[in-house]
Amino acid sequence: MAVGDELELIVRDTGTGMSEENSRGIFEPFYTTKMDVGTGLGLSTVYGTLQHWGGRIEVESALGEGTVFTLCLPLWQGEESAIAVEESDHWEVLAGRRILLVDDDEVVLTVLERMLRKLYEVTVCHRADEMLEAVEADSYDVALIDLGMPDMLGDELADKVRALDPRIALVLMSGWSIEDEGMPTTAFDFFLPKPFGRLKQVRQVVREGVQLSRRRLGKGAEQV
Repeated sequence: MAVGDELELIVRDTGTGMSEENSRGIFEPFYTTKMDVGTGLGLSTVYGTLQHWGGRIEVESALGEGTVFTLCLPLWQGEESAIAVEESDHWEVLAGRRILLVDDDEVVLTVLERMLRKLYEVTVCHRADEMLEAVEADSYDVALIDLGMPDMLGDELADKVRALDPRIALVLMSGWSIEDEGMPTTAFDFFLPKPFGRLKQVRQVVREGVQLSRRRLGKGAEQV
């Protein structure tokens, strides 16, 4: 419902609720109280996305009393957004470019697909073998690869994708900092940190990947 100059969405459950300590931490990346389930990125991604659009999310919860989430977004006042202008300026260059996504987290895939599908043809993969099958069957400009895939580590998958298609631009997705010791970055062209709170950052990385892929294609044609 509209409240002043904001749109307010309230989600309420009648579950077990959360302690005050858990309520304070749920929007932090990798924070989870589940055992061997999920990544702890879902609510941090929601939080970052709402912040990008100038909104906010609030939580009220108590043990044994359920939880209430309140999501607030500013109502559009009719101005043309910077994102809309950006998309218009680059549409002819980007139209028809093909993007591959692989992540075992359904929330991450959903967020990324919604961010990118207005500009690109997006193919979603849930496992490493799905991505390899896709690359074998067709050509793509950019592949976004999660580091912590359960069936194959991201750097191993990147090496296999590169062997199948040397032209494709590879983007490493991870919640760990690129400066972290042992971060496998040699196979990748770009790094995209999780959670994806900034829409512009995601699209900028993918755009640069598309441009790199096109340059590689041009060099390959020259060599032939």
